[in-house]
Amino acid sequence: MQNESIYIVEDNPSDMLLMSEVLKGEGYRVSEMISYEELLSALDLFVPDMILLDINLPRKSGYDICCELRENSRTIEVPIVFVSSYDTAAEKIRALEVGGSDYITKPIDAQWLISKVIVNFEQLEKAGKLTQKVEDASETAMTAIRQAAEYGILINVMPAIHQCDDYETLAKTMLDNTFQYGFECAMRIRTWDGTYLDVHCSGEPKPLEFAAIENAQSKGSIVSHKKMTFFNARDVYLFIKNMPTDD
Repeated sequence: MQNESIYIVEDNPSDMLLMSEVLKGEGYRVSEMISYEELLSALDLFVPDMILLDINLPRKSGYDICCELRENSRTIEVPIVFVSSYDTAAEKIRALEVGGSDYITKPIDAQWLISKVIVNFEQLEKAGKLTQKVEDASETAMTAIRQAAEYGILINVMPAIHQCDDYETLAKTMLDNTFQYGFECAMRIRTWDGTYLDVHCSGEPKPLEFAAIENAQSKGSIVSHKKMTFFNARDVYLFIKNMPTDD
């Protein structure tokens, strides 16, 4: 049985009942709230392990709420999974931009909900183990991005690339090389038979990030938005989530 705590913020009674019963049945400690105000009051007392957040709430949208939570040091790392009846690339990209961890569409499937919650808790655990490594690499990242044009960071990885004999190994090799500079990144490769291989530096799937890659594929060779940068070649698409914005 699980023991993690989850806040569900949902103003639709039937959706709330379904999510609450399913997650309680899996052993999670669930608290229910129907508004932004109830969520704030609950957060003053206790910060949960995860928040399931409806996008269409009265008075303040889930997107605005997420932005506010990401600016608060107490909730900046809490996984926020959006719940919405909208299933468009634009909505999912917006969810990613404001700091969402994942996205579940309505009508809600019980098994899909459980799998999403499990995956996000697993990612949170792995992220905790990587935190120190990322912090140690952050200063290196700032230097590396300024010197990349002069020295060429790919030089170091070229021998390893030549040893790759399949697409997945190639993608992981390139992402490992990028991750050592402190970048959180994902790569999509179009294989010889036209199918796509998606690989993330964490080793876990990130649906929102690959939805963003798909949206940016046809928008130019380099697409930047805030700290997110997409590099698009004919068959290879690289996404860096935390590109430094300083000169």
